[in-house]
Amino acid sequence: MASFQFFELKSGDAWVVYPMDPEFVKRACTPELIAACGPGAKMYGVAPYPEQYEGWDEMLPPSVGRSDLENGLYWVPQPLNAAMFLSPRSARTDSDRDWNAFKLK
Repeated sequence: MASFQFFELKSGDAWVVYPMDPEFVKRACTPELIAACGPGAKMYGVAPYPEQYEGWDEMLPPSVGRSDLENGLYWVPQPLNAAMFLSPRSARTDSDRDWNAFKLK
């Protein structure tokens, strides 16, 4: 029941920002990053849409989050940082509860 925020960039690539499942965070996120977010903080992910592509892990700056090649996402402690980076570069945005609802133009 997550809410996904979709950003289709003017460059043609697209990204989705979404809240992470707390159990997945416990299993997959580094203890250092969890500690940096603060106790009990919600973690967010940013992933290329519809799938990973060559160089995706170098597209977003460290101020947005940390890339994780194994899990195919950026760990994002502050979703506002992701939105502030992606919004001005976007041709369009959308939101939905279904990851598959987004269509690239």
